[in-house]
Amino acid sequence: MNQKFLVIGLGQFGTSVARGLSKHGMDVTAIDPSEERVRQVAPDVARAVVVDATDERALEELRVDSFDAVVCAIGVDFLESSILCTAILKQLGARKIVARAKSRIHERILMALGVDRVVQPESLMGERMAFELASPGLVGQFDLGEGVTAVEVTVPEKWVGRTLIELNLRRRFGVTIVALQRKVEGVKTVLTPSPSPDQPLQRGEVALVLGTSAEVDHFLKELR
Repeated sequence: MNQKFLVIGLGQFGTSVARGLSKHGMDVTAIDPSEERVRQVAPDVARAVVVDATDERALEELRVDSFDAVVCAIGVDFLESSILCTAILKQLGARKIVARAKSRIHERILMALGVDRVVQPESLMGERMAFELASPGLVGQFDLGEGVTAVEVTVPEKWVGRTLIELNLRRRFGVTIVALQRKVEGVKTVLTPSPSPDQPLQRGEVALVLGTSAEVDHFLKELR
């Protein structure tokens, strides 16, 4: 079943996130107090609704706790609205909140409210964030240039105990696991470059996967 996302605030960043998630097959509800912004994004998402995100009753009617994640993308010129909306989302039991921050102080306030992730659009564009949100287990993504991409993914449960030979990711997707890292008690992390193909993968390990952008995208879709 596709994940459900609520995107709040349809400025340039929020619209990019909403459309990006929808493009990746996610079930997206997008809201904004502006009828014009809602009208523009409506053809590209499952639902688009005119809603004031600082209205607790309106958010309660949306059942924010039913979404896999809520993206609070309220514009940086509406600091008070962003903080109030985030506080209401926490109060209503939102499962996961990703919030946009204007500054370090704004970020600290949002973290104090208990959000799961804070982003600043200048360093993380909407479509890229949508790609990460739509890919369970994705820890990080790096564009290496010339069409080559590297991603860090948490080893999924279905891989635990299986070897790289058994998974045969190169034949199935064209990608290669070039390194594994895991936390060890008393040590921050242990990195294993060029892991042995007959080494069973462990729960909690993070794999560094390399391939072309198209191959990596195909690979990540398999993990969803």
